[in-house]
Order: sequence, then structure tokens, then C-alpha cells
Amino acid sequence: MAARWLLVVIAGTAACEGAVGGRLPRHDEPDARVTLDASADAMIDAMIDARTAITLTQTSSQVLVKNASAGCANSGGYTEENEWYRVFDLPSYGIVDPFHVEQVVFAVDTSVGAKTVNVKLGSYNGTPGGSLDTGNSDFGGLVTLLASTTASIPATNTGVVVTAEVGVDVPASSKLIVEVQSAQGGYFFIGATNAGESRPGYLRAPGCGRSSPVTLATIGFPNTHLLLSVTGTK
Repeated sequence: MAARWLLVVIAGTAACEGAVGGRLPRHDEPDARVTLDASADAMIDAMIDARTAITLTQTSSQVLVKNASAGCANSGGYTEENEWYRVFDLPSYGIVDPFHVEQVVFAVDTSVGAKTVNVKLGSYNGTPGGSLDTGNSDFGGLVTLLASTTASIPATNTGVVVTAEVGVDVPASSKLIVEVQSAQGGYFFIGATNAGESRPGYLRAPGCGRSSPVTLATIGFPNTHLLLSVTGTK
């Protein structure tokens, strides 16, 4: 059966311890160490997190627009292999030191039945344009793989947000490339919006003749803006 591009998915319907201002213990006192109160410790941690946490996003809205997604599907009723990407130029976000990625967050437009997708992160050593150089595989070429994990996708026809826990340090001043990879079979489309984006998202779909990632506008979907973001600390 022939593969084809699809835009509309399914019609109608991701303790520290130490002396803090305390006096030294006398030799006859068993232990006079001063420890931080747990609530004070938590407050300090929260202040640090609030100061250093950052979310990288390239869409003007994070609200899913149903049926705005695009990918390669087969006339037999299943999706072909699809890889969706975004590339984040860290210095443009004011990140010039190593960036610690904690989560990859993406929306799901449709998933028929439960499915597992791969989530990969790497550094991109080129200049993103109308296409990306990922070599003969989905994460080769100018990409240096940094981390890989999986995410469980529930069945949905109304949309859902999925969070993939990662935990990896990205080298300073890198271009961070993030991929959501769905193997052939089942029926899965990543979520998207049409509200606008600051940088393009990319799609690789060998079954539809795209063995290298290209912008969605290149294949006729200029209003498909992938809801794919990264949260971490700098």
C-alpha cells in the first residue's frame, strides 16, 4: 500500500548539613552542630531553582490545535516511521555555560492504542536551514548523540501532553537537537499548533521519500508548528 502525507489525523476528533552561625561546641558537649531546618532548606532550593530554571520553546503558543499535525501515513491505516525535530541554539537563549536538560515535553495529537516512542537529544554541529544533516540514520551526520530515552504514549483522540525525563548535560554554546521518533505501525502523530514559531520544526519520513529531515513548510505544511520543548537549568 502506498504511503502518503497526512495533515488531518482523525477527523472529528506529553541535605546539606553544616554550621550556620553557630558557636563551636565545648569539649564536654556531645555534638553542637547546627543543621538547616527542612523548611528553610526547601525554600532555598526553590529560590535556586526559580533563578536557574529555563524552558526552551520555539512556538508562540503551547496550546494544541487538533489536526494541525503532519506526518507520513500508509493507506492501510497506520503511520510510517516518522521523526520530528527541533534545534535550539543555546546562546540565543542566553545560555553560554553547560545546560542541564531535565525534561523533554511534547504534545500528542492522536495515538490509536498505547505506543512507545524514542526521545533523543544531541548537539548539532552545523547550521540548520531548510534541512538537517543527520547522515544515513536518524541521528548521525552532524549530530553527536548525548542521551536517549523512551516515552509511553496513551491512546488519545483529544490530545495529551507527554513528559520524558532525561538528565543530561549539553556542552556550552551548543545547538541542542531534540527528536521524537515513532516507528512504523500503530497510529501516532505528534501535537502541533498553528499560532506561529520562531524557528522551524523538521520531519524525517523515509516512507514518504524524505530520508533527511526537512522543514514542514518544505513539504507543504507551513502552519504545522511542533509543540516540542525542553526544560532544564543553566
